[in-house]
Amino acid sequence: MSTHRASLSLLLFLAAVSACESAEFSAVAPSAITQGEPAPADVAGAALSMRTLACDSSPGAVLCSGVFVAPDRVLTAGHCVEPYKRGLLEVWSAPDNSHPDVFRAGVRALVVHPSYTETASDFDGALLFLTHPASVSPWPMWEGAIDSTWVGREVRLVGFGETELNPENAQRRSTTAEISQVNEHTFQLAPKPGLTCRGDSGGPVLTTVNGTEYLIGITSAGDPDCEKTTTATRVDGLKDVLQASAPPNPVIPQADICEAPCSSDLECPDDLVCQQGDDGVGRCSLSTLGSSRFAAACTEDTDCETSCVRLGASCRCATSCLDSTEVVENGCNLRGGSTDENGTHVLIAALCLCGVAARRRRRAV
Repeated sequence: MSTHRASLSLLLFLAAVSACESAEFSAVAPSAITQGEPAPADVAGAALSMRTLACDSSPGAVLCSGVFVAPDRVLTAGHCVEPYKRGLLEVWSAPDNSHPDVFRAGVRALVVHPSYTETASDFDGALLFLTHPASVSPWPMWEGAIDSTWVGREVRLVGFGETELNPENAQRRSTTAEISQVNEHTFQLAPKPGLTCRGDSGGPVLTTVNGTEYLIGITSAGDPDCEKTTTATRVDGLKDVLQASAPPNPVIPQADICEAPCSSDLECPDDLVCQQGDDGVGRCSLSTLGSSRFAAACTEDTDCETSCVRLGASCRCATSCLDSTEVVENGCNLRGGSTDENGTHVLIAALCLCGVAARRRRRAV
């Protein structure tokens, strides 16, 4: 996890490339999480990756973790998603990213806590609204007091972050720790025997009370070596984001996206975004593909004359609204195409060049 923040504004390309070179985004952990075990049964634990288009590909590198709080809503750390917009991320859940029954969904909307700052963990939370629901039963949230009497209490941590043997881990894992300090909006964890590491940000912190396991926080920060401490953001301080209103239903049907102009992302179906084309008219588009018509269902590119792309809960053959073929490789638009005022395609191009590293916010200990 990192305090580095990418910017979707001026000099976006340079900022994104710089982020890839930053030490805080290093893909190699000096010493990563210890004593973790695979956690295939923790289906409410989710992972965040950059959105990919190809339907015959596995989810991409883990950016952060998250936790389902409703079948169509995932809570994660604010620092994981604050640089991104709709259409750039996907949420998935499975024992690992190669599992045949992996659940995958785009992000229709994301809401970062209004009091979030990049320098503190107090309100490090964000709520993601998915394009379609998962078959999952979330952990209940703890609604009682969390005070100094909880120091020494054992907790369980779940995430898709790095391990001591695999810095590119894409497997859901679990370990245990204990609460060492309780603050107003956060609590500190000490290893017992493990801790979280890069890629575990946003993952659930759980504890058992009277036989029931409750969600009490999400991973926010930790020491660079992932050995001494983890800072968790308390869920009882994230009510403002947990109670955020769902985005309105789209007004443009999927069948009409080539003809119907748009003025905002929320008018578009699934996780399509409203991008202005060369004619100055907004059209609902996939962020990395441009304005396209989605037709027959498919499972791979050979089923289509052009590309088979993931859209919502299904895969569809995509044809450019301009009847020109977009060149797509590994989910990245290599041709370019129109960009919106925030330079979304420029960010995608930069991330395609340098890759995406798991994030971990660092703190001095």
